[in-house]
Amino acid sequence: MQVECQLLRVADRAHKTEEWWRQAQREETELAPVIQCKEDSAARLSWQQMVDESPGMKHLWQQWALLCLQDGKLQRHWEDTWGRASYWVVLVPHALWHELF
Repeated sequence: MQVECQLLRVADRAHKTEEWWRQAQREETELAPVIQCKEDSAARLSWQQMVDESPGMKHLWQQWALLCLQDGKLQRHWEDTWGRASYWVVLVPHALWHELF
Protein backbone atom coordinates (compact mmCIF):
# COMPACT_ATOMS: atom_id res chain seq x y z
CA MET A 1 0.00 0.00 0.00
CA GLN A 2 2.78 2.43 0.80
CA VAL A 3 4.37 1.84 -2.60
CA GLU A 4 1.09 2.73 -4.30
CA CYS A 5 1.00 6.05 -2.45
CA GLN A 6 4.53 6.81 -3.52
CA LEU A 7 3.68 6.01 -7.12
CA LEU A 8 0.63 8.25 -6.94
CA ARG A 9 2.80 11.08 -5.70
CA VAL A 10 5.04 10.64 -8.72
CA ALA A 11 2.02 10.63 -11.01
CA ASP A 12 0.74 13.79 -9.34
CA ARG A 13 3.93 15.58 -10.44
CA ALA A 14 3.41 14.51 -14.05
CA HIS A 15 1.36 17.66 -14.68
CA LYS A 16 4.56 19.74 -14.65
CA THR A 17 5.52 21.11 -18.03
CA GLU A 18 8.42 19.98 -20.16
CA GLU A 19 10.06 23.35 -19.54
CA TRP A 20 9.66 22.93 -15.79
CA TRP A 21 11.56 19.59 -15.92
CA ARG A 22 14.28 21.05 -18.16
CA GLN A 23 14.81 23.96 -15.76
CA ALA A 24 14.81 21.73 -12.67
CA GLN A 25 17.52 19.53 -14.18
CA ARG A 26 19.65 22.52 -15.19
CA GLU A 27 19.56 23.80 -11.61
CA GLU A 28 20.92 20.48 -10.29
CA THR A 29 24.69 20.72 -9.72
CA GLU A 30 25.38 17.16 -10.89
CA LEU A 31 22.99 17.08 -13.85
CA ALA A 32 23.73 20.51 -15.32
CA PRO A 33 27.33 19.75 -16.42
CA VAL A 34 26.23 16.50 -18.06
CA ILE A 35 23.42 18.29 -19.89
CA GLN A 36 25.84 20.98 -21.06
CA CYS A 37 28.31 18.38 -22.30
CA LYS A 38 25.58 16.42 -24.10
CA GLU A 39 24.38 19.64 -25.76
CA ASP A 40 27.89 20.65 -26.82
CA SER A 41 29.06 17.23 -27.99
CA ALA A 42 28.10 13.59 -27.78
CA ALA A 43 31.66 12.76 -26.70
CA ARG A 44 32.26 11.77 -23.10
CA LEU A 45 34.76 13.83 -21.09
CA SER A 46 38.10 12.18 -20.39
CA TRP A 47 38.73 10.60 -17.00
CA GLN A 48 41.36 13.28 -16.31
CA GLN A 49 38.59 15.89 -16.58
CA MET A 50 36.44 13.90 -14.13
CA VAL A 51 39.00 13.19 -11.40
CA ASP A 52 37.97 16.12 -9.18
CA GLU A 53 34.22 15.75 -9.75
CA SER A 54 31.69 14.46 -7.22
CA PRO A 55 30.85 10.75 -6.91
CA GLY A 56 27.47 11.49 -8.50
CA MET A 57 29.11 13.06 -11.54
CA LYS A 58 31.48 10.11 -11.84
CA HIS A 59 28.52 7.74 -11.71
CA LEU A 60 26.82 9.61 -14.57
CA TRP A 61 30.12 9.60 -16.48
CA GLN A 62 30.23 5.79 -16.18
CA GLN A 63 26.70 5.57 -17.61
CA TRP A 64 27.40 8.00 -20.46
CA ALA A 65 26.28 5.61 -23.22
CA LEU A 66 22.92 5.14 -21.47
CA LEU A 67 22.23 8.88 -21.19
CA CYS A 68 20.68 11.14 -23.78
CA LEU A 69 18.87 14.42 -24.11
CA GLN A 70 15.31 14.03 -25.31
CA ASP A 71 13.30 17.22 -25.67
CA GLY A 72 15.99 18.96 -23.62
CA LYS A 73 15.60 16.61 -20.64
CA LEU A 74 18.37 14.30 -19.49
CA GLN A 75 17.17 10.72 -19.58
CA ARG A 76 18.66 7.32 -18.92
CA HIS A 77 17.91 4.18 -20.86
CA TRP A 78 16.65 1.36 -18.67
CA GLU A 79 15.99 -2.23 -19.68
CA ASP A 80 14.61 -4.97 -17.46
CA THR A 81 16.76 -7.99 -16.64
CA TRP A 82 15.02 -10.21 -19.18
CA GLY A 83 15.17 -7.70 -22.02
CA ARG A 84 11.38 -7.62 -22.37
CA ALA A 85 10.89 -3.97 -21.50
CA SER A 86 12.88 -0.89 -22.32
CA TYR A 87 12.25 2.68 -21.15
CA TRP A 88 13.73 6.15 -21.18
CA VAL A 89 13.59 7.48 -17.63
CA VAL A 90 13.86 11.19 -16.79
CA LEU A 91 16.62 11.80 -14.25
CA VAL A 92 15.05 13.47 -11.22
CA PRO A 93 17.08 16.23 -9.54
CA HIS A 94 18.03 15.49 -5.92
CA ALA A 95 16.05 18.50 -4.69
CA LEU A 96 12.84 16.78 -5.82
CA TRP A 97 13.50 13.30 -4.43
CA HIS A 98 11.66 13.95 -1.16
CA GLU A 99 8.58 15.08 -3.08
CA LEU A 100 8.55 12.25 -5.58
CA PHE A 101 9.75 9.18 -3.74
